[in-house]
Formats: sequence, C-alpha cells, structure tokens
Amino acid sequence: MATRSISNSPRVSTRETFAHAAKCLSETLRGVALELVLNTSRSRPDRARVFNICFGVCRYFFSLKWSLERVIKRDFNSLDDPVKCLLFVGAAQLRLSQMKRHAVVSEAVEACVLLGFNSAKGLVNAALRRVSADNINPSREAQYDSPGWLIDALQNEYASNWPELLRINNTRAPTTVRVTKQQTDTITYQETLAAAHIRSHTGPYRETITFDEAMPVDRIPGYQQGLCSVQDAHSQIAVKLLKLKENVRVLDACAAPGTKTLQILDQHPSVSLHSIDTNRQRTKWFTRETKRLSLSHEIQIADATSSEWWDGDSFERILVDAPCSGTGTLRRHPDIKVHRNIHDITTAHALQVNLLRNLWDMLSPKGLLLYCTCSLLSKENDQTIAAFLSSSSDCSVQPLRVPDAISQQHGVQLLPKEGGGDGFYFSLLQKQKVAH
Repeated sequence: MATRSISNSPRVSTRETFAHAAKCLSETLRGVALELVLNTSRSRPDRARVFNICFGVCRYFFSLKWSLERVIKRDFNSLDDPVKCLLFVGAAQLRLSQMKRHAVVSEAVEACVLLGFNSAKGLVNAALRRVSADNINPSREAQYDSPGWLIDALQNEYASNWPELLRINNTRAPTTVRVTKQQTDTITYQETLAAAHIRSHTGPYRETITFDEAMPVDRIPGYQQGLCSVQDAHSQIAVKLLKLKENVRVLDACAAPGTKTLQILDQHPSVSLHSIDTNRQRTKWFTRETKRLSLSHEIQIADATSSEWWDGDSFERILVDAPCSGTGTLRRHPDIKVHRNIHDITTAHALQVNLLRNLWDMLSPKGLLLYCTCSLLSKENDQTIAAFLSSSSDCSVQPLRVPDAISQQHGVQLLPKEGGGDGFYFSLLQKQKVAH
C-alpha cells in the first residue's frame, strides 16, 4: 500500500535525506542491525523520513532488487554499496511515496554527489527513469519479499499457511503498550486515550493496549510521564508464565534491551531481580527507560554461557529470552531478511542449548526456567529444548495454556497476528529433586 511521504524539515533537503538513508542502508547490508544504525539518526530533523525510507527498503528489499536488476545491464551486486543503496532508496520512494518520478530521479542523482560517487549519476538517472513497480513474473523471493531460505523453512514447517505468514511478515506491526501499574491503572489510562480521541483495544491482559493506528512514541499520551511502556502484546506473556511470587530470586539471563526486566520491576517489585546481558550497546535504551519510569535497576554486562559473574546463590526463576533469528518479529525488524541466512539458525541453536545447560546449574530445585524466543523456526524452539532434555535427567516440561498458541512437543508457538502480537515460542521447565 502506498504511504504518504513525510515532508522534510526546511533545514534538510531531500537529496541529503536520500544520501543519509543510503549510508544507513549500506551499514545494514554489511550486517549491522537497522535499529542500531538508525540510533544515530534520532536527532536529525528528517529522522521520520529516514526511518520510513530505510524500513520500506528492508521490507520490500527483494522485489525492489528484482525490479532494479531488470533495468541495470551490469551485475547489480558488483555496484558500490552506497550506490546500490541509493538505487534502493529511489526505487522505494517511487513505489511507496507520492513524489513524482522526475523529482525522485533528480534528487537521487544529486545525492550521488553528496555520497562522493559523481560517476554513478548516469547509472542512477537511467535506472530510476526506467524502473517499474509492475512485478510481472517476479522471482520467488521477489513475489514474497523474503529470502529463499526463509520461504523454504516456513513452507516446510507451516504447510497450510506459510504464504499468509510471509504476507503478514511484510505488514507493519501495530503499536502496543503496557500500562505502568506503578503509575496508573488501565481504566484511567483508557480514559486518557479516549480524551485524546485515540481508539484502542486490550489483550491478552488488561494492561496490554494496542492502538488501532500505529503511533510514534512522542504522540503516545502519558508516555513521557511514564504511564506506559511500548511492548509487543505477545512479548508481555513471558513474565506471566514465570509464575512470580513475592521475594523469589529471579534471573533475566538475556535481558537487553530490557522490556521484560521493566515489566518484572513494574508488576512484581518485591522480587529479587538480577538482569544480565553481553551487549552493552543494547542496554543503553534500558538506562533511558529506567529514568523515564523512575526505576532503579541496572543490567549487568555478563555472559550467560559462563558462570564467572554468578555469586553461587541459586535462582528460583530464570527467564531465558534467547538470542535467535527474530523471524517472528520481521514486521518490526525487516532488516533481518536482508542480513540473516540459514547458517545463522544453526549457530543460534548451538548457543541456545549452551545457555540452557549453563543456566540450569543456577536454578534451585523445584525452580522454573522459562525459555522463549521470537522465532518461528523449530530448530530454535522445540528442537533446542529437545537437545537440552537429551542430556538433563532432572528436568520436566510443564504444561502451558496460551490462547491462540499452537501446541508443540515441548512448548507452545504463537504466530504473528495481523494487528496483533509477534511470533513467540515458550517452553516452561521445572527442576526436579534428584533422589540420592
């Protein structure tokens, strides 16, 4: 669906926006997460347009690439990354914005100069004048705007609905918030939304509110005052499944960026919570959020596959929101389609099993460990649990009841839902006392 292009600030020309977006996309092509790349653009007056362009390119990367390859006679992959990405920017604007073709072409050509590729002006001019949005007989990847390995994986695992999953993955995710219990209550917050004429609905919990229309955080009523936190609806289920009680010792083992740690702090302030993660860069958001929410907590930089950081006291609850492919969150992170490959799934599986084996020793008898991912692939989900269980004699899988979830051998799978939550997998494990 075409979307209206957001006007630039007078201080930033369209060609400057195009050039900056191309630079951001170049980093993403080299494997840097788009979320991290765009963090450097948040202070720009044209940030909204830069974000829209970059997300649009990543969301429709494969069909845009197919269209461009049809009109460029040389090997598209041989082009310099900034030039290649500028072509993506131009093609995306032609498809997704209301800019006239001559304006897109003109600004993209001038952006070549800003990028230091004067020699590419002719190529960019010719390609964008000829590129078409009519994808007649597209390649398989272009048809589904997904990499071949992902199409194959979903077709293999979801024989009846894989095309629908791919379609939903290419839509925009809704804006969902979790009402902050320490600051307000759901009824009061809903009254605030009604006063602002904002339509919304709740679910799966009372404090889970999804807006009928996507909304940037700076427009969410009460956000700056700490009345809510942005968190996917299905993401909020994990903390509920942990069965937290007062004063239990809890470990959030892969905490960054920190959404679930924030949920625990808000909904279960009496627990003894310890949060760790290896990625210092991803914890910066958490630091800002704790200030906004007037909370006092830190994520310790530590490796959950090691025990060097552990003080020896066991935990009664452990949350393992494991690193994964993120294939259930492609609506929010479409760049995953661009820089991930099938080999990353095997690597993630090995890491996930290693995490479980290491953390299991830190769990107290009768304690609960919740394993979850935002993946749709069994290699990272049920197969990971199966591999762990094969070497663990003191572990039992606990039944889970999650509405709309698909039962698996060792857990449950939620699929991304249009207008609703992301794809998530959950498995709850309990440590048994071993008789001596």
